[in-house]
Amino acid sequence: MRAWRTTAAAGLAVMAATAVLVTAPAHARSADGGQLYVLHGLPGVVADVEVDGAITQEAVTQGAVLGPIELTAGSHEVTFVVAGGAPVTGTVDVVEGASVDVVAHLPAAVGGDPVLTAFPNDVSAVGPGKARLAVAHTAQVPPADIRVDGEPLLSNVANAEVLTVEVPEQTYSVDIVPTGTEGPAVFGPVDLAVEAGTLTRVFAFGSPATGTMDVLVHELPVTQQGAVAPAMVQTGDGGQVAALLASRR
Repeated sequence: MRAWRTTAAAGLAVMAATAVLVTAPAHARSADGGQLYVLHGLPGVVADVEVDGAITQEAVTQGAVLGPIELTAGSHEVTFVVAGGAPVTGTVDVVEGASVDVVAHLPAAVGGDPVLTAFPNDVSAVGPGKARLAVAHTAQVPPADIRVDGEPLLSNVANAEVLTVEVPEQTYSVDIVPTGTEGPAVFGPVDLAVEAGTLTRVFAFGSPATGTMDVLVHELPVTQQGAVAPAMVQTGDGGQVAALLASRR
């Protein structure tokens, strides 16, 4: 695996934000609506997924990514119908021309009810040879530090918060450790092959107390803008100018 260099890490643009249910528009997805992706991060749970009361898919298991689901702009209800258990439901605002991930996951507190959290997908352009990597904390653990190749890029990240960085294409090692410590990791490390021209979303879910920590990865295409630095500069071919001058003497 190619190493993450500290000098490069220091130059990354890093953004942390609590996930919200309303997102600013990304590039256009449909003429009058947006796209919804539903992700299943409830360990050991089998559920039917409903959108606005209609079954989208039955018997969905952990780790599944459903979508894209084309929806009109506005509020929509997403429900995980769990056999023998309480439904997990929430409302998401779909914005015209945008896409959003809705994740069913455990809360930070042990014994708390599962929740649905919406994570807007930032599919704006990246630089040439670059990708956008977004790592979200959706596990049943207290605030933690997110590390990429051992570098703590963000500290004290709470459940339902996300770290976003723009990175070169390569494979990265990602782990989550208790805030202010060197480990042991509550999640990972896992190796993630990140391709240029993508938004790679990583959701850590489950509970270390029950040995159910796992990861959801959702990849979306993004455009690349900007010029690539040339490998060489052409300055002429084989002394042709010198030969021309010599012929005129």
